[in-house]
Amino acid sequence: MSFDPGRPGPVVTAAVYDDGRTPLALAAGLAAALLAGGLWAMLVFLTGYEIGYVAWGVGLLVGVAMSRVTSRRTQQLAYAAAALAIIGLLAGKIFIFSGSTGRVADELVENQEVLRGAVAWQMYNDGQLEPATMAAVEAVEAAGDTLSDALWADMLRQSNARLAQMSAEEKRSVALFVAGGALHEMGIVDGVRAQLSVFDLLWLLLAVGTAYRMMAPQKKPATPSREQEPALPV
Repeated sequence: MSFDPGRPGPVVTAAVYDDGRTPLALAAGLAAALLAGGLWAMLVFLTGYEIGYVAWGVGLLVGVAMSRVTSRRTQQLAYAAAALAIIGLLAGKIFIFSGSTGRVADELVENQEVLRGAVAWQMYNDGQLEPATMAAVEAVEAAGDTLSDALWADMLRQSNARLAQMSAEEKRSVALFVAGGALHEMGIVDGVRAQLSVFDLLWLLLAVGTAYRMMAPQKKPATPSREQEPALPV
């Protein structure tokens, strides 16, 4: 309660209603963010396309989950909803990157040049190259030098013969091994960064803005001041 010198009586300041469900709302928002990110990644795996506008649904799902749990609408909850939407979007990108080994392997199977090189190094690691070639490669590796064109051509010649005898399953197994190694070497941070585009920024803003608005306090109409109040008829 406070006193306004311009008014004859005390002015009662209404307290912000707290239903005690804020922690539960935050937990629901986090669960919704991770679930939405997982559903987004699953859709990418099923369709083979990263549909951008689905990312907007991440923010929508976060806002719906939080608004259903608590009736509070505060600036703090709005910021939390926006942050959780970002977490959901990042989780989706990480899920997409982590599960993209199969897609990368499918592309490698169609790329004979890359597959030949992968088989050549696999034969070296398994000791399946011709003895003279094995000795030459080991000498280069021990010296820390790069392979000569002639030595690399010799390795590719032997890998071509090996590829001609491999089944489709064996080729895919090699492609999966190469894809997994490449993604591991790239790392999650660079992998997520490689997926980002200008359109991703657009959907990010829409998702974050949607989650924020759903938990932000509604603006109440301004109460007219004493000077603005209409004069009573005499």
